[in-house]
Amino acid sequence: TNRTYFTGRLAVHDGIVNMKHCSFVDGIAADGINLKYAKVILENNYFKGSLSDGVDLDFCTGRVLRNHFEKTGGDGLDLSGSDIDIVDNLIQNSGDKGISIGERTVARVQENRMLDCVTGIAVKDGSTATIENNTVGRVEVGLALYVKKPVFGPGKVKLRGFYLYEAEA
Repeated sequence: TNRTYFTGRLAVHDGIVNMKHCSFVDGIAADGINLKYAKVILENNYFKGSLSDGVDLDFCTGRVLRNHFEKTGGDGLDLSGSDIDIVDNLIQNSGDKGISIGERTVARVQENRMLDCVTGIAVKDGSTATIENNTVGRVEVGLALYVKKPVFGPGKVKLRGFYLYEAEA
């Protein structure tokens, strides 16, 4: 069969998503929401208790503004092949990364807080990130830059105003 596989409680493929003041709490799907090939504005939303990622954006463009991500099993915000502005979000208690930037994503990450995650921010696999005025605390790793999938090559980071406290590594 030719079926589309959806991994989020809310999944949109090839759409326009303008989501404000919504909550996604304690669902049984892998991701809180999963958007693919979409234009997105996510503003003032609450994502809590997903089994994997709070929000998974694949090949999307847009903005993620003033959201709260809490107690995700995987990443708070996971980006692949996207072009995204990430501004003034709070990400707490992620089982993996607060923000994962991969697969040639271009991200502008400004004034976010990542607390009690394994890794605050990861930039990998040919991605480019401008990271300004972010706070990361109570983590194992504050900022990671690495190659996970060699086909993409290394990532690049421009870093300014990175405030890190209580990091184990």
